[in-house]
Parts: sequence; C-alpha cells; structure tokens
Amino acid sequence: PAAGFDPAFIALAPLDLTIDSVYNRGADIALQIRRTAFTERCGLSVRDLTGRFGMDASGIVLSGLDLQTAFSRIRAELTAGAGILKLEPASPLDAVLSADLNTKDLKYLSPEAVPPVLDDRTVRLSFSAAGTLGNLGKTQLEISSPGHLDLKADAKTLLDANRMEASARFEGDFRDLAFLKALLPDTALRRRVAIPALIRLRGSAGADRGTFSTASTLSADGGELSVKGRFNPREQSYDAA
Repeated sequence: PAAGFDPAFIALAPLDLTIDSVYNRGADIALQIRRTAFTERCGLSVRDLTGRFGMDASGIVLSGLDLQTAFSRIRAELTAGAGILKLEPASPLDAVLSADLNTKDLKYLSPEAVPPVLDDRTVRLSFSAAGTLGNLGKTQLEISSPGHLDLKADAKTLLDANRMEASARFEGDFRDLAFLKALLPDTALRRRVAIPALIRLRGSAGADRGTFSTASTLSADGGELSVKGRFNPREQSYDAA
C-alpha cells in the first residue's frame, strides 16, 4: 500500500460500531449512529462518530453529525429535498458545517502534503447555506487559524442553465506569517523576502451571465494595493485597473 491513506488498501482495526433505530422499506432508510470508533491503517484515529441519517420521498436529513478524531472535530446538519441526488435546481437545501481541523490528521492521510513548518496547526471553518440548489440566497463562510488568519465571506448565488449570478464580499486579516518563508525553495530568497506582521484584505467578487468581476484592496505596513477587474471568457474581453 501507498504511504498515508490508500483507498485501494483500507484497513480499520479495531472497529467499534453501534447503530440502532434502523428502518428500511424500499428506498426509505433511517438509522441512528450511536458510536463509531476505529483507527485506519494510515494512523488516522476516529475517536467517535455519531448522528442520525434519514432518506425518503421527501428528501434527505443528516442531523447531529459529530465526528471526532485525536486532533480534529467536524459537526454538520443537512436537510435537502429529494431532487438533490439528481442535482435539480429547485431542490431545497439547508446546511450548516463547523470544523476544527488539525494538520496532524492531514499528515496521516497524506504525509507529503504537510511540510514541517505547517505541522500541528489548526484551521477553524464555519459554513452555512440556505435556499435551493439553484438559488442559494444566503451563504456564509468563515475560516480562521489562531494567531494567523481570520477570513469571512458571504455570498448569494443563482445557478441556471442559461445564466449564473453570484455576489460575494470577503475580508481577512493575516498575522505573523513569517514562518511561511520556510516554504520558499531558495535560502537566498528567504533572506530577501519580508512578510509584514499584519496584512489586511477587503473586497468583493461577482458573476453575471458569464462576466466575472472583482474589486479588492490589500494593505500592509501603511501601503495599499487596490485591484479592480472584469473578465468575460466567452467574449474574450477584460478590463483591469
């Protein structure tokens, strides 16, 4: 087997699984996961997984999902209409996700993906979406890494076969990122590069019938860089400032 997680060679030992309230009639399924614990061959250890899953003619429900590993935790709630499996635009969708992800767990899955400078760092993520699959009227995303990163974004999207509309606002603070210089391939380059103690990003982005636009401002050490642009790949036209 390959190093890390190998989907062609999955081994769980030991496996502790408790499920009750199981219902199955035709395409209707319901079950309650009381406990799940195991260690995968790659070293990833799931301490506990609980939640309730249901699927019937009205749709899909995932409630109280709580996944805990040795270093990370993921919680989720999902309600979706039956058309979600066929990606029908009119299918209602309501989803909430929160996660504390530590790079130690990622290192078990893919050792080469985590350089030493990023080992044992936590990223917190919060996501919510409500509306229909084709018209997510409210989407919010927050990403943070204690002491280094705070990024927030909210968006509205309308997906249709003939047009796509989307708008998003984002803002982020990036602090004490000097440790990232260790990722540069050249020692001389590391000496020449200086990363400000605080970098701020503010901006917006959008899409309207095939035209994509952005306006953002990056500020650091009293300086400021502003970018505005618009691009239409079908017409191969753009403008930037």
